[in-house]
Amino acid sequence: MSSSSVAIFGASGFSGAVLAALIKEHPFISLDFLGANTHAGQSLSSLYPALHLSSLPTLSSHDTLIEKAPELDAVFCCLPHNISSSVISNLLRQKPQLRIVDLSASLRIKNPHIYQQTYNLSLNENLIQNAVYGLPEIYRNDIKNSSLIANPGCYTTASLLPLIPLLHHKLIEPQDILIDAKSGVSGAGRKNDADFSFCHINNQFKAYALEGHRHEPEINQELSFALKRAQNLTPEALEPYETSALFIPHLVPMSRGILCTLYTKALPSLIPLSSSEKIWETLAATYQDEPFVHVLPFGEIPSTAHTLHSNKCTIGVAKRTHNDNRHIIVSVIDNLMKGASGQALQNLNIMMGWPETTGLQHLTVPI
Repeated sequence: MSSSSVAIFGASGFSGAVLAALIKEHPFISLDFLGANTHAGQSLSSLYPALHLSSLPTLSSHDTLIEKAPELDAVFCCLPHNISSSVISNLLRQKPQLRIVDLSASLRIKNPHIYQQTYNLSLNENLIQNAVYGLPEIYRNDIKNSSLIANPGCYTTASLLPLIPLLHHKLIEPQDILIDAKSGVSGAGRKNDADFSFCHINNQFKAYALEGHRHEPEINQELSFALKRAQNLTPEALEPYETSALFIPHLVPMSRGILCTLYTKALPSLIPLSSSEKIWETLAATYQDEPFVHVLPFGEIPSTAHTLHSNKCTIGVAKRTHNDNRHIIVSVIDNLMKGASGQALQNLNIMMGWPETTGLQHLTVPI
């Protein structure tokens, strides 16, 4: 099999660098172009010394790479949401059949009003109509037939994988979901910001974005779509969300990893049938054949060490001896892997018809 030519736009950021490390080990990909406007002309190893043994292409400007689009088979777009959609539009003008995985938020939210409210930008409706939400365990068949993928957010991935099956099986109250989430500092991206400096972060643990984190509408969109599908209805982007998940993020002084503690409530009609053990059985059955989602034995709770440097999501369900209509679920991922770069590569594998786990089993990571 000949190698497919791939480029990474925004390669100097954490997600781009991790993708570069992963792709160098991928048997079906030739990583031919790396884009980074600020660092054009430099090597990626000058920014990430762990990549010094890799023969990677020199960083180029994004405008230069857009001109190379006809030579490419696929692109990973790791750019900020405010410029990503315009770059993607320019790439598709050069090569309409190009496969693209967008790691920004520019294509995740389907409702133009909610997108405007969340990001203070107008939605590119021409792109959003063709973009598939790239959560493989939920949308695998759609991803197979798509050439444009909106890679989910990191907090969102860790939250949705446990919650969607429970809504699908009508086991939990859709208006009573609390997501208490903690993330390592790399979740904020590679930036020069005093709030993310070592002296500011070290020995500190804080909640943030309590007025409303931008992943909250993304979470509620996908939960609402899941609820619609459970009712055998077609999700409509312009309809109000039918779920009300309250999302509270926290920043912890570690490099990477996300832990979400999810608090759910059984539907009144199912009490006491919807015990915590029933919750666990449903999740275990849903994900028993999934290569990247692992449900621990009932009562075992994961830590971020379960998924560090891997593309896995590990889920645990707490045993409850009191108040059996309440359930506690803990979900962990590596925010740079299943929360970003690993999932992006998983999506491209599906799009290209390669084995889904290719390049994601033995990892070399620079962060």
